[in-house]
Parts: sequence; structure tokens; C-alpha cells
Amino acid sequence: MSGIIDIAGIMRCVDLGWQETMPVVGAAMTEAIEDEYYDWPNETIRKNGTRVTAPRNIVDTGELKDSQYQQSIGKGEEEIVWTADHAAINHNGGRKADGTVFPARRWTEHAIKGDITAPIEYQQADALLDVPAELAARIQSHLEDVFGG
Repeated sequence: MSGIIDIAGIMRCVDLGWQETMPVVGAAMTEAIEDEYYDWPNETIRKNGTRVTAPRNIVDTGELKDSQYQQSIGKGEEEIVWTADHAAINHNGGRKADGTVFPARRWTEHAIKGDITAPIEYQQADALLDVPAELAARIQSHLEDVFGG
């Protein structure tokens, strides 16, 4: 028995899976920013006047959350970007010029681990680790078209 492997067809299946997965990952990132999960050493008065301690989310004005977008950087390659000026220090931690220390609050890791504690509208771990049945059916159908099976 011999057969021809259609690498381009396989790559179309991978691209389809990636296109379906990235919005789920983006939603997980947003949920992680909103989740009351992060440690913070002080009480803070937010812009809206509420006082917060820990655990807490990392939403004050919403600028960080609203700055998130997804972009294609090549075939089968996507990235999620945050353009808010304070995104890096909120994620990685650091020290401001006035000496204020910011602990790292790595929402990307929190989202990928799938341990979001806030109510969410998707199945977090399943959506990130398993192929949803509808997507699996679409990929299977495409594979059958490609390989004539």
C-alpha cells in the first residue's frame, strides 16, 4: 500500500484548529485579568473609589484589559498583545521610579493553567487542552476531503 501525504492539507487542518483555539485563549486571558486571584501587599483605592486588598483582580480603569488584541504574525502564528503602558510592570513586576514595588501578576500563566476562579462562559481547561467535538468533526471532515477517506 502506498499513499500521497498532502502536507498542505494537513497544514490547513492545523490552521483551522489554531483559528478556533486563539479566541478561546484570548477569552481566558481576559478572564484571568478580571479574576480576583492576585496577591497585593497593600490596600488600594481604585479610580472609582472602591477599596481593594488581596486577593484581587488587576482591573482598575480597564485600560489594561481593553488594550488586549490578537494579531496574526504569520501562517498559523497568532499572538495576543497588550498595549497599555503599564502592561509589562503589571505582568512581570518591577519597581517604579518613586520606589513603589509591583509584584508580578502573570495573568498569561494563570489563564493557561486553567485555574480561573471567576465564573466563566467556556470550559476553561477543556477548551485549552482538548479539541472541542465540533472542531474535531470539522477537522475530520477536512481530512477526509484531503485524503479521500
